[in-house]
Amino acid sequence: AVTGNVTATGTVEPAGDTAAGDNAAIGYTAGEGLILTGQGSTNDITVKNDADAAVISVPTGTTNVTIAGDLTVSGTAKGFGWIFLERVTASGTPSTIEFNDIDNTYDRYMFAIEDMIPATDNQNFNIRISTDNGSTFISSSTYSLLRQRLGVTANLDETDQATMYSSYQAFGGQASEGCAGTVYLYSPANSARNPLIQGHVFGLTASDGLSSTEFIGMHQTAAAMDAIQFYFTSGNIVDGGHITMYGLSKS
Repeated sequence: AVTGNVTATGTVEPAGDTAAGDNAAIGYTAGEGLILTGQGSTNDITVKNDADAAVISVPTGTTNVTIAGDLTVSGTAKGFGWIFLERVTASGTPSTIEFNDIDNTYDRYMFAIEDMIPATDNQNFNIRISTDNGSTFISSSTYSLLRQRLGVTANLDETDQATMYSSYQAFGGQASEGCAGTVYLYSPANSARNPLIQGHVFGLTASDGLSSTEFIGMHQTAAAMDAIQFYFTSGNIVDGGHITMYGLSKS
Protein backbone atom coordinates (compact mmCIF):
# COMPACT_ATOMS: atom_id res chain seq x y z
CA ALA A 1 0.00 0.00 0.00
CA VAL A 2 1.08 3.55 -0.68
CA THR A 3 0.30 6.36 1.75
CA GLY A 4 0.51 10.04 0.80
CA ASN A 5 0.90 11.43 -2.72
CA VAL A 6 2.22 9.47 -5.68
CA THR A 7 4.59 11.38 -7.97
CA ALA A 8 5.68 10.00 -11.33
CA THR A 9 8.08 11.51 -13.85
CA GLY A 10 6.15 9.93 -16.72
CA THR A 11 2.57 8.81 -17.27
CA VAL A 12 0.58 6.48 -15.04
CA GLU A 13 -0.99 3.71 -17.11
CA PRO A 14 -3.34 1.30 -15.29
CA ALA A 15 -3.33 -2.22 -16.67
CA GLY A 16 -6.70 -3.43 -15.39
CA ASP A 17 -10.37 -2.57 -14.93
CA THR A 18 -11.98 -0.91 -11.91
CA ALA A 19 -14.69 -2.52 -9.78
CA ALA A 20 -18.11 -1.38 -8.57
CA GLY A 21 -17.00 -1.13 -4.94
CA ASP A 22 -13.92 1.05 -5.58
CA ASN A 23 -13.94 4.32 -3.65
CA ALA A 24 -11.62 6.11 -6.08
CA ALA A 25 -9.99 4.13 -8.88
CA ILE A 26 -8.42 4.62 -12.29
CA GLY A 27 -8.58 1.73 -14.70
CA TYR A 28 -8.18 0.74 -18.32
CA THR A 29 -9.60 -1.80 -20.75
CA ALA A 30 -9.00 -2.14 -24.45
CA GLY A 31 -12.68 -1.49 -25.23
CA GLU A 32 -13.50 1.30 -22.75
CA GLY A 33 -10.15 3.04 -22.57
CA LEU A 34 -9.58 5.19 -19.46
CA ILE A 35 -12.05 4.39 -16.67
CA LEU A 36 -12.79 6.50 -13.59
CA THR A 37 -14.78 4.89 -10.80
CA GLY A 38 -15.71 6.46 -7.47
CA GLN A 39 -18.14 6.22 -4.62
CA GLY A 40 -19.13 9.22 -2.52
CA SER A 41 -22.14 10.23 -0.47
CA THR A 42 -23.09 13.00 -2.94
CA ASN A 43 -21.15 12.26 -6.12
CA ASP A 44 -19.31 9.23 -7.48
CA ILE A 45 -17.02 11.37 -9.66
CA THR A 46 -16.22 15.08 -9.33
CA VAL A 47 -13.95 17.06 -11.67
CA LYS A 48 -12.65 20.29 -10.13
CA ASN A 49 -10.74 23.30 -11.42
CA ASP A 50 -7.65 24.92 -9.87
CA ALA A 51 -9.89 26.97 -7.55
CA ASP A 52 -11.21 23.71 -6.01
CA ALA A 53 -14.65 24.36 -7.53
CA ALA A 54 -16.69 21.51 -9.03
CA VAL A 55 -16.92 21.66 -12.83
CA ILE A 56 -18.44 18.28 -13.74
CA SER A 57 -19.94 15.70 -11.38
CA VAL A 58 -21.75 12.36 -11.53
CA PRO A 59 -24.31 12.08 -8.70
CA THR A 60 -23.95 8.93 -6.62
CA GLY A 61 -25.40 5.81 -8.16
CA THR A 62 -26.70 7.54 -11.30
CA THR A 63 -25.80 7.93 -14.95
CA ASN A 64 -26.56 11.67 -14.77
CA VAL A 65 -23.98 14.40 -15.33
CA THR A 66 -24.08 17.81 -13.63
CA ILE A 67 -22.25 20.70 -15.33
CA ALA A 68 -21.71 23.69 -13.06
CA GLY A 69 -20.97 26.31 -15.73
CA ASP A 70 -21.76 26.98 -19.38
CA LEU A 71 -21.42 24.28 -22.03
CA THR A 72 -19.80 25.43 -25.27
CA VAL A 73 -20.06 23.16 -28.33
CA SER A 74 -17.59 23.78 -31.14
CA GLY A 75 -19.19 21.19 -33.45
CA THR A 76 -22.86 20.41 -34.10
CA ALA A 77 -24.99 19.57 -31.09
CA LYS A 78 -26.99 16.40 -31.69
CA GLY A 79 -30.35 15.61 -30.16
CA PHE A 80 -34.08 16.15 -30.58
CA GLY A 81 -35.70 19.57 -30.45
CA TRP A 82 -34.57 23.11 -31.10
CA ILE A 83 -30.81 23.71 -31.01
CA PHE A 84 -29.53 27.17 -30.06
CA LEU A 85 -27.33 28.51 -32.87
CA GLU A 86 -26.76 32.24 -32.50
CA ARG A 87 -28.05 35.40 -30.83
CA VAL A 88 -27.55 38.84 -32.34
CA THR A 89 -28.16 41.84 -30.07
CA ALA A 90 -28.61 45.35 -31.46
CA SER A 91 -25.53 47.39 -30.55
CA GLY A 92 -24.54 50.79 -31.90
CA THR A 93 -28.10 51.30 -33.28
CA PRO A 94 -27.65 49.06 -36.35
CA SER A 95 -29.88 49.44 -39.39
CA THR A 96 -30.37 45.66 -39.72
CA ILE A 97 -29.92 42.36 -37.89
CA GLU A 98 -28.71 39.57 -40.17
CA PHE A 99 -27.97 35.86 -40.00
CA ASN A 100 -25.67 34.23 -42.58
CA ASP A 101 -24.45 30.67 -43.30
CA ILE A 102 -27.93 29.14 -43.21
CA ASP A 103 -27.66 25.71 -44.84
CA ASN A 104 -29.12 22.18 -44.91
CA THR A 105 -27.83 21.28 -41.44
CA TYR A 106 -31.43 21.91 -40.37
CA ASP A 107 -34.63 21.70 -42.42
CA ARG A 108 -36.33 24.31 -40.25
CA TYR A 109 -34.99 27.38 -38.52
CA MET A 110 -36.70 29.52 -35.88
CA PHE A 111 -36.00 33.17 -35.03
CA ALA A 112 -37.17 34.47 -31.65
CA ILE A 113 -37.56 38.26 -31.83
CA GLU A 114 -37.37 40.27 -28.59
CA ASP A 115 -37.62 44.02 -27.90
CA MET A 116 -37.22 45.25 -31.47
CA ILE A 117 -37.78 49.02 -31.20
CA PRO A 118 -37.31 51.44 -34.12
CA ALA A 119 -35.01 54.39 -33.46
CA THR A 120 -37.34 56.39 -35.72
CA ASP A 121 -40.93 56.35 -34.48
CA ASN A 122 -43.78 54.69 -36.39
CA GLN A 123 -41.94 52.13 -38.57
CA ASN A 124 -42.93 48.81 -40.11
CA PHE A 125 -40.86 45.71 -39.29
CA ASN A 126 -39.60 43.84 -42.38
CA ILE A 127 -37.80 40.69 -43.53
CA ARG A 128 -35.74 39.95 -46.64
CA ILE A 129 -33.61 36.99 -47.72
CA SER A 130 -30.34 36.42 -49.57
CA THR A 131 -29.05 33.74 -51.93
CA ASP A 132 -25.39 34.85 -51.78
CA ASN A 133 -24.79 34.48 -48.01
CA GLY A 134 -25.69 38.07 -47.22
CA SER A 135 -23.58 39.90 -49.79
CA THR A 136 -26.87 41.30 -51.08
CA PHE A 137 -30.47 40.91 -49.90
CA ILE A 138 -33.24 40.60 -52.46
CA SER A 139 -35.14 43.91 -52.55
CA SER A 140 -36.89 43.63 -55.92
CA SER A 141 -40.64 43.07 -56.14
CA THR A 142 -40.36 39.28 -56.20
CA TYR A 143 -42.07 38.28 -52.93
CA SER A 144 -45.63 37.14 -52.22
CA LEU A 145 -47.15 37.85 -48.81
CA LEU A 146 -50.31 36.79 -46.98
CA ARG A 147 -51.05 38.73 -43.77
CA GLN A 148 -53.87 38.43 -41.26
CA ARG A 149 -54.22 41.08 -38.58
CA LEU A 150 -55.71 39.76 -35.34
CA GLY A 151 -59.19 41.14 -34.77
CA VAL A 152 -59.74 42.04 -38.42
CA THR A 153 -61.76 39.76 -40.72
CA ALA A 154 -60.08 40.84 -43.94
CA ASN A 155 -56.56 39.81 -44.87
CA LEU A 156 -53.97 41.15 -47.28
CA ASP A 157 -52.92 38.72 -50.02
CA GLU A 158 -50.23 40.54 -51.97
CA THR A 159 -47.83 39.68 -54.79
CA ASP A 160 -44.82 41.46 -56.27
CA GLN A 161 -43.72 42.88 -52.93
CA ALA A 162 -40.25 44.20 -52.11
CA THR A 163 -40.16 42.44 -48.71
CA MET A 164 -40.85 38.86 -47.71
CA TYR A 165 -42.71 40.24 -44.69
CA SER A 166 -43.81 43.68 -43.60
CA SER A 167 -45.84 44.24 -40.44
CA TYR A 168 -49.51 45.07 -40.92
CA GLN A 169 -49.06 48.21 -38.81
CA ALA A 170 -46.09 50.43 -37.90
CA PHE A 171 -44.56 50.12 -34.44
CA GLY A 172 -43.75 52.86 -31.97
CA GLY A 173 -40.26 53.94 -30.97
CA GLN A 174 -40.76 54.41 -27.24
CA ALA A 175 -39.14 52.03 -24.73
CA SER A 176 -42.56 50.51 -23.99
CA GLU A 177 -43.41 49.99 -27.69
CA GLY A 178 -41.73 48.16 -30.59
CA CYS A 179 -42.36 44.51 -31.43
CA ALA A 180 -41.54 40.88 -30.71
CA GLY A 181 -42.48 37.57 -32.29
CA THR A 182 -41.43 34.26 -33.82
CA VAL A 183 -40.50 33.52 -37.44
CA TYR A 184 -39.99 30.07 -38.98
CA LEU A 185 -37.92 29.39 -42.07
CA TYR A 186 -38.60 26.21 -44.06
CA SER A 187 -36.13 24.08 -46.09
CA PRO A 188 -33.93 27.05 -46.99
CA ALA A 189 -31.25 24.98 -48.75
CA ASN A 190 -33.66 23.22 -51.10
CA SER A 191 -33.08 24.92 -54.46
CA ALA A 192 -36.14 23.19 -55.95
CA ARG A 193 -38.50 25.00 -53.57
CA ASN A 194 -39.58 28.60 -53.21
CA PRO A 195 -38.09 30.04 -50.00
CA LEU A 196 -40.89 30.23 -47.42
CA ILE A 197 -41.30 31.84 -44.01
CA GLN A 198 -44.23 31.84 -41.59
CA GLY A 199 -44.71 33.55 -38.27
CA HIS A 200 -46.37 35.90 -35.83
CA VAL A 201 -45.20 39.42 -34.96
CA PHE A 202 -46.91 41.60 -32.35
CA GLY A 203 -46.31 44.79 -30.41
CA LEU A 204 -47.42 48.37 -29.76
CA THR A 205 -47.96 51.09 -32.32
CA ALA A 206 -46.89 54.74 -31.92
CA SER A 207 -50.27 55.45 -30.32
CA ASP A 208 -49.84 52.49 -27.92
CA GLY A 209 -52.38 50.42 -29.84
CA LEU A 210 -52.04 46.64 -29.86
CA SER A 211 -50.97 45.10 -33.17
CA SER A 212 -50.73 41.37 -33.93
CA THR A 213 -50.13 39.83 -37.37
CA GLU A 214 -49.96 36.23 -38.58
CA PHE A 215 -48.21 35.90 -41.92
CA ILE A 216 -46.75 33.71 -44.64
CA GLY A 217 -44.12 35.06 -47.01
CA MET A 218 -42.63 33.48 -50.13
CA HIS A 219 -40.03 34.31 -52.74
CA GLN A 220 -41.63 33.82 -56.15
CA THR A 221 -38.64 31.96 -57.63
CA ALA A 222 -37.27 28.62 -56.43
CA ALA A 223 -33.81 29.09 -54.91
CA ALA A 224 -31.56 27.97 -52.06
CA MET A 225 -31.42 30.82 -49.56
CA ASP A 226 -28.60 31.17 -47.05
CA ALA A 227 -29.14 34.44 -45.16
CA ILE A 228 -32.00 36.46 -43.65
CA GLN A 229 -32.30 40.15 -42.75
CA PHE A 230 -34.57 41.92 -40.23
CA TYR A 231 -35.01 45.70 -40.34
CA PHE A 232 -37.39 48.63 -39.97
CA THR A 233 -38.58 50.57 -43.03
CA SER A 234 -36.61 53.67 -42.05
CA GLY A 235 -33.96 54.40 -39.46
CA ASN A 236 -32.12 52.08 -37.11
CA ILE A 237 -32.80 49.58 -34.34
CA VAL A 238 -32.59 50.67 -30.70
CA ASP A 239 -29.78 48.97 -28.76
CA GLY A 240 -30.64 46.00 -26.56
CA GLY A 241 -33.20 44.26 -28.74
CA HIS A 242 -32.12 40.84 -29.92
CA ILE A 243 -33.01 37.98 -32.25
CA THR A 244 -32.04 34.38 -31.50
CA MET A 245 -31.70 31.68 -34.18
CA TYR A 246 -32.45 28.01 -33.51
CA GLY A 247 -32.32 24.94 -35.76
CA LEU A 248 -34.67 21.97 -35.48
CA SER A 249 -32.59 18.83 -35.07
CA LYS A 250 -33.03 16.11 -37.67
CA SER A 251 -32.18 13.31 -35.24
